[in-house]
Amino acid sequence: MKRKSIAIIIFFLLIVLNIFFVIAYLSQPTSSGTTADLNGVAWRPDDSFALVVGEGGTVLKYDGETFSEVPNVPTEETLWDVAWAPDGRHALIVGETGTILLYDNLRCTGIESGTDHRLSGVTWFNFTVAYIVGEVGTVYVLEEMQEEWELNELPPRTSEDLQDIDWFHSGGGGYGLIVGRDGLVLQENGTDFWELESETTSYLWKVEWRPGRYQPNEEALIVGVEGTALLYTGSEFEHLSTGVTDWLTGISWKSNGESALITGDNGLLLEFDGKDFTTVSSATTGYLGAVDWREVDDWALLVGQNGIVRIYPNMGLSPEIIVMVWYAELALVGLLVILLMVDLFSSREKRILLPKKPETVAQGEVKVGSSVEYNQIYLFYTVKIKNSTAYPISDITVKPYLSNDLFMLDENTKNISLIRPNDTKIVKFWVRPKREVHGEADIVGRVEYYDPATDGYKDQLLKPRVIKAVWPELTSQKIETWKWEGVMDTLQKIEKTISNVPLSGRKCSEFARGIVSSKNMNTISTNEVTDEGFLASATFYGVGRDNEKYGLDVKVSAQEEDAIPSQIAIDVYAEDNASLVGLYHTIFDDINKGLEYIEKDFTVLRHMADLKSRIKKGEVEAETGEMSETEADASQKKLLKEFNQMRQQIDSIEKEKLGVDSRYTSLYELDELYK
Repeated sequence: MKRKSIAIIIFFLLIVLNIFFVIAYLSQPTSSGTTADLNGVAWRPDDSFALVVGEGGTVLKYDGETFSEVPNVPTEETLWDVAWAPDGRHALIVGETGTILLYDNLRCTGIESGTDHRLSGVTWFNFTVAYIVGEVGTVYVLEEMQEEWELNELPPRTSEDLQDIDWFHSGGGGYGLIVGRDGLVLQENGTDFWELESETTSYLWKVEWRPGRYQPNEEALIVGVEGTALLYTGSEFEHLSTGVTDWLTGISWKSNGESALITGDNGLLLEFDGKDFTTVSSATTGYLGAVDWREVDDWALLVGQNGIVRIYPNMGLSPEIIVMVWYAELALVGLLVILLMVDLFSSREKRILLPKKPETVAQGEVKVGSSVEYNQIYLFYTVKIKNSTAYPISDITVKPYLSNDLFMLDENTKNISLIRPNDTKIVKFWVRPKREVHGEADIVGRVEYYDPATDGYKDQLLKPRVIKAVWPELTSQKIETWKWEGVMDTLQKIEKTISNVPLSGRKCSEFARGIVSSKNMNTISTNEVTDEGFLASATFYGVGRDNEKYGLDVKVSAQEEDAIPSQIAIDVYAEDNASLVGLYHTIFDDINKGLEYIEKDFTVLRHMADLKSRIKKGEVEAETGEMSETEADASQKKLLKEFNQMRQQIDSIEKEKLGVDSRYTSLYELDELYK
């Protein structure tokens, strides 16, 4: 009896301990399905899945539950980095010997780079333009031109190796920050570059701008070898103490900008809160190559050596260690079973064990349903699958069909590996109306799955759903202010704010009102306040082709009338979701196009201001004798030549501004505004 009591106590403790072990084990991905080193990871902007890249041309998809291999990758070279376009239509992957791959949510296509240099960093400037960096100062620009991709190499920036790039977006442009060997940091705008003094000689490996409410402050985190970490604030570098000497390899800021995760060698994982670093558990001791946060569930995916994949936060236990403990427990349980068997056979009591009658389980069915919903400016087609049977179904494929070509789908099919009994899974497709289309379409989903009860595949066709596309063709129509206020209460609304517009308050107001007026919308009212800061507002009204009502409220604010930057806040009104989305894109496509040109002006002017300062400094040095007359004359000629080239760029940019209503009349006016 004593031996039995000890065994019962041990079994009870093992049960309690294994509940914890099971939770810890299930909290991590079981396997990536590869032993290749993994170097890069990026979640799609809608968080539906992540792309993971690495050694030997490895490209994997991870949907939050299982990994699958992207087939027919046209390379076996090591891949170093991956980045998604902001709209999720494409991802760009770069690697050894000039490898460039474009992933379109179905397959990877190779792009010929014409170089054998290693390409190690990639970032997107906007939906159609990306920048790539690599060895010996290599910088490429990849741009989508009329449904074709064009790759151009920029003039050499340096002979040093470049490792990574990330773009700071301000208004319609911004600039890229490039890091590399021997503490090299470059500022890149696509037409020119500037080298910044980082005051370090460490190899800088990764850079990422701080997102969210911190973005206007221009804060970028940079990490590299020997625990090096820098914080760039737009004008200077702050050297940070990480408390470690390991090689730091990856950065990922949370979407709200409150903290960042940094990966490194030997399973190192640091959390940075903007000031201090804290070491947290990665549940592995292997090399970690990259990390990326998944915003929807507030967790991050870590990837690294020999196909290691981990999730953070975690319970601090490696799945491999848990498996080893389970083997030890199995041996212990075997020993206890032997001891109990000895007690059983030595006992005089004979017990007969009767088999239990198998229970019958009621059979159910697989139920599917669909819905169409608008989420602000997006349209989603949702398919819901509920397994009400007593057995799991597997290899589930969901595919929607459109009755015409007015719309596009983000993906043609989506897959679910398994749905357990009495479990429900949901998949969403992002449906996008094509530009300048008008009409309706039916969308029908088909669900196919493997049914173990019949050992065969079944499929179900869902009920058709109607989706509508409206691209407004407006007619200006007058309406009294009091009547519009009554109409406005019956309409649906989307709000959008653009901060840090590089225009004065008055210029920004003229710019925004000009674009809206060009859409045949009648001005109902305008107002301007300059007592405390600058605030200008205007209300517009228009009627569509089917007499549907549209409205816009435009507010521009700045600290002063001629102060930079300013802010545009626009409220879009329409009778239904489809019309609301159509008017939103009609207005903001032109606003974003205009801001891109304005940002180009200011990028060049920023360089011109620096040249002016250097010219003035040279004049002072020549007067005080710090520089010889010959040297001063040669330096001034070089700077003046570069200054005049910048003026020519301004003239060229101004000529490109076709269709942009708010246009500067002269270089002098633009220069004065920049001051």
